Amino acid sequence: MLCVKPSGQACDNLSNTCSGNLEVRGTYASNYHVKGTATQLWSKATNSHSSDGAKFAVDLPGPAPEIILFNKAAGAVMKYQTGWDLNAVMGTLTAALGITSAIINEDVGSLLEADLYNDLISNLAGVITREGNEAIVNLTMKARFDSADVSPFGLQPNEVYHFALDSKARVKARGYGGYSDSHFEYGSSGAVMYAANNFSCSADVNPPAPTGLWFYANQSGPLDLYSLQADVENWLSIHLAMPVNASAQQGVIH
Repeated sequence: MLCVKPSGQACDNLSNTCSGNLEVRGTYASNYHVKGTATQLWSKATNSHSSDGAKFAVDLPGPAPEIILFNKAAGAVMKYQTGWDLNAVMGTLTAALGITSAIINEDVGSLLEADLYNDLISNLAGVITREGNEAIVNLTMKARFDSADVSPFGLQPNEVYHFALDSKARVKARGYGGYSDSHFEYGSSGAVMYAANNFSCSADVNPPAPTGLWFYANQSGPLDLYSLQADVENWLSIHLAMPVNASAQQGVIH
């Protein structure tokens, strides 16, 4: 946030400026599907693994370290007669995302499956596994951060916040001995949105207009574009106190 005179030049007295709030929301969701078949004569083993995760973080103004707002990863695994390390693929993924929590392994229908789906659980790495010579696993993972749940970031003159939503995915499949089929799929969707508002300014300074920014995308994920658009419009309209049309996947509104 910068102070400028009507001519476009920087203010002579930078103490005559404004402060405000920055509200932030980030969401991410993934679908996973794995299937393996080793049912015919001479089929010996098969396995398939699909994993994906995301990290939403902010680099605050000044020397403060990066703050992770959420980092979460999930994997779906089917296996039959294999000694393959279930955490091999997930370990590579969590390292890339900076997830330091231990990888949890549970069966289909476990509490872990519900925790991965719960978007309020923001720091978790989990693998859901099913064993058998004909096995299928379907899984959904969700994560979100909303400053409305905690407190807004403070906006001060000449400060820069850098937010980043990063994602990584890894897959692996292997079968041997006669006919073995290994199949994997994954898809993801996400959005980030920002609202600068509640400006407080010096008596001789005109406050900025409330401003919103957004971006959303979907690639075979659990949240379609219409759902993402509705989330952006509803959230921004509350924080900006104005109607918002977010039919474009990326935009700015004043």
